[in-house]
Amino acid sequence: MSVGDSALDFFSEKHILKEFEIGKNEYSWTDQKFTDVYKYGGMELYDNLNVAVKRKDKKYIIYTVTGQITYDNINDCLEKQKELENEFTTILGDKNKIKHEKKHSQDKTGKSKVYFVIFEFETMDKIEIACFDLAKHMKQPSGLDVGIISAEYRNWIQSF
Repeated sequence: MSVGDSALDFFSEKHILKEFEIGKNEYSWTDQKFTDVYKYGGMELYDNLNVAVKRKDKKYIIYTVTGQITYDNINDCLEKQKELENEFTTILGDKNKIKHEKKHSQDKTGKSKVYFVIFEFETMDKIEIACFDLAKHMKQPSGLDVGIISAEYRNWIQSF
């Protein structure tokens, strides 16, 4: 599964449309051009997987692919992030690698943090390895996201 593939190669159209309905309010602050399709469990490497597709594209072309691993301990997450960073650096080099951390934008208390390692390409596509250390009141699990994100999706989400 990769950016540019059809989600129909991995999900039934019925599943995709069900996910559209579940996520009908997702990205409510935007024009909702894109939405996510999720797969929960049953995978070897990731606990969950999601892809972003355009709502009006009947071919359901994938614009992002993100695998998620839940971690109870942020140090375990950061260790896995470092392992993946080293693997990607071996393949891609570190010329376009960016590392930073910030407070999670949806946590108004400032107690949740996100640790990023990003490999950016000249095309503006990117690979992002992010550890989310979420406070208990966020009611979401902490963990690792590994994503491949297209320039078109990035430009869209950053326009809001």
